[in-house]
Amino acid sequence: MIRAGIIGSTGYAGGELTRLLLQREDVEIVWYGSRSYIDKPYASVYQNMFRLVENVCKDDNIDELAEEADVIFTATPQGLCASLVNEEILSKTKIIDLSADFRIKDVNIYEQWYKIGHPTPQFIPEAVYGLPEINREAVKARG
Repeated sequence: MIRAGIIGSTGYAGGELTRLLLQREDVEIVWYGSRSYIDKPYASVYQNMFRLVENVCKDDNIDELAEEADVIFTATPQGLCASLVNEEILSKTKIIDLSADFRIKDVNIYEQWYKIGHPTPQFIPEAVYGLPEINREAVKARG
């Protein structure tokens, strides 16, 4: 069983990700992260989940989450994931970022487009854009 955590689980992308992960028998969502709904039942945000999710929303404590999850999904605005990751986190868990923080390989283009500085450009070279149609072998290698 893969233990997954989602930072940004109550936004649009996080809600869709939750819906997709709940359909898998090999995944257990152990962390529903949300800055806006901390300590509130996830099903109070997405009422269609009332029979599926009993968990409450938690904060963005990625250090604690890295101890609980095999994989962390970040469904957050540009800049947040990059500001949270560090070597220690990456040594404990895998990160799947739904933003462009590590998708755009040229830091100058990223900073120009999003109008923010990239907090951890040192991790960009090892990141893989997880689109199997384009990067199948690189995605397999990161397993």
